[in-house]
Amino acid sequence: MDQEKEVLLVVEDKWAVRDLLKKALEAPSREVLTAATGDEARALLKCHTPSVLLLDIGLPDASGLDLLAESLKEDSSRMIIMLTGLADEKMVVNAMRQGAMDYVTKPFSVAHVQAQIGKAFELTRRNRAAQDQASEVVKQTSADVERYLIGRSPAMIELFKLVGRLADSAIPVMITGESGTGKELVARALHRYGPNAKGPFVPVDCGSLPEGLLEAELFGYERGAFTGAVAAKPGRFELANGGTLFLDEIGNIPLELQAKLLRVLQEKTTQRLGANRSIVWDARLISATNVNVNDMVAQGKFREDLLYRIVGMELKVPPLRKRLEDLPLLLSHFFGKWDAGRKRVVVSDEALEIMKSYHWPGNVRELEHVVDRAATLTRGSVIGREDLPEELCGVRELSELGVSRSAGSSGLLPLEELNRRYARHALSVCNGNKMQAARALRIDRRTLISLLAE
Repeated sequence: MDQEKEVLLVVEDKWAVRDLLKKALEAPSREVLTAATGDEARALLKCHTPSVLLLDIGLPDASGLDLLAESLKEDSSRMIIMLTGLADEKMVVNAMRQGAMDYVTKPFSVAHVQAQIGKAFELTRRNRAAQDQASEVVKQTSADVERYLIGRSPAMIELFKLVGRLADSAIPVMITGESGTGKELVARALHRYGPNAKGPFVPVDCGSLPEGLLEAELFGYERGAFTGAVAAKPGRFELANGGTLFLDEIGNIPLELQAKLLRVLQEKTTQRLGANRSIVWDARLISATNVNVNDMVAQGKFREDLLYRIVGMELKVPPLRKRLEDLPLLLSHFFGKWDAGRKRVVVSDEALEIMKSYHWPGNVRELEHVVDRAATLTRGSVIGREDLPEELCGVRELSELGVSRSAGSSGLLPLEELNRRYARHALSVCNGNKMQAARALRIDRRTLISLLAE
């Protein structure tokens, strides 16, 4: 057998269908193996290494779904297309969940099956090309997987420098930045490199707890202090003793509780709810917020004296859109920290360019979610344009229309001009058919004509 040939295994119990598929799918560069039963297929898989399988679900001696699972366990990079005369929701979902690339129902179009097999082999070629690249990515980033902060952009280098300068100090630090930028990771880095590194790091999400519960979490309570307090519980100030207390989203603390917090910071003592004795505490205070606390002070929503207590130094975490050069490193970090049992993936150049065109309102947290989703949906080992959410590709399409983030003094184009450009683009995609373009844009034909006339 020519080792350079593509190898396809067709498993189908009906002779006529099996023979039809063999003749239709053979090619000078492809060898087609056939099996009528599950046992025959298993025997062939021991002697050959087909990269694509066309697998009937209803075999006389086995379930095609079982054979699917066995085959992928041996080689997770295989592309497997299921073939069946039955197609209910449960069966299709189970096949796709177990790793099938596609699902073809009988009676089928030979041309459709040929196209799907061609696509499957194309994916296997992309997968093979990606394997070495993925292995190299893991080698290069294995040392970075356990790091809290990922980035080599100038903005991140400056942040690293500030963390280094402040780590040995006991000065209170406020970390500012948009949601999803990694403010808690910065706080953990300050703790890890600081003098209290051997002590506990105690985080408190002030934005997710209601006022009554937040007070109890911060200061603790004695048994019977309120309904439901069946046992005493230490507060976060007590738990952080000798380490670091991190108050995330501190701008959400109510004014009444701010007064109590100020007193605790001034006196370095805390008192549980329902208790008469005070407890001395000694921990570094780090806070974080995604809002402008100075504006809150001006609006009377945050105490100015408390602000002076918690902000000895401010660290600003840059948004992802300000450090897009870190995208490859962040992607490699995500891939490297995934479980060993998960398939390795890389991102195509086109997909990376699309990511660089997006503004990432959810920052690194959103990026990780998008990549996790794309890696789950991709049929192979390469994340392509088709695996990304529509909102990312939409930004790229606008960029291809000549819409730039730097257009105009405000960085944005007027909405009227944007609408006109997109209307022309839609008309071009629909080959000049105004009715189709209007339907695609979900507007009536007269509105489209009006846009084009402007």
